[in-house]
Amino acid sequence: MDKIEKLLKELESVQKKLAQALPEAISKARLEAATAESMVARLEAMKTMLPEQETREVAAKTAKRKATKVRAIGQQMVAIRKKASMSQKDAAKKAKVSQPTLCNIEQGKQKPSHETAEKLHKAFPELKLDPSEFGPN
Repeated sequence: MDKIEKLLKELESVQKKLAQALPEAISKARLEAATAESMVARLEAMKTMLPEQETREVAAKTAKRKATKVRAIGQQMVAIRKKASMSQKDAAKKAKVSQPTLCNIEQGKQKPSHETAEKLHKAFPELKLDPSEFGPN
């Protein structure tokens, strides 16, 4: 009988420990589940943001490439004009564009319109400029 009583007391002790530990374990499991759900939600949000970020990065690179091209055209125009000992005013007159427009293009501040690109190309064939890159006819 002593053995049975001893086993019953041990069983009671284990039951008490389990009863105390169970709520804590449940609470911990709920917290872990909530954390996991939160992380999943964050990951889902990040997945939707990636294409937008990639689009912005591509747009930024494209804009940078275009700006570099515009500056290069301006630098070429200055070099051609100076080689011919022409003033900006004379070069603008020859290309049939306004002097402020030519100035802005030379400084890389303005992308030439298709029409302006055609005029510059016609007046200065040595200018490495493809008017079709600047819009439709």
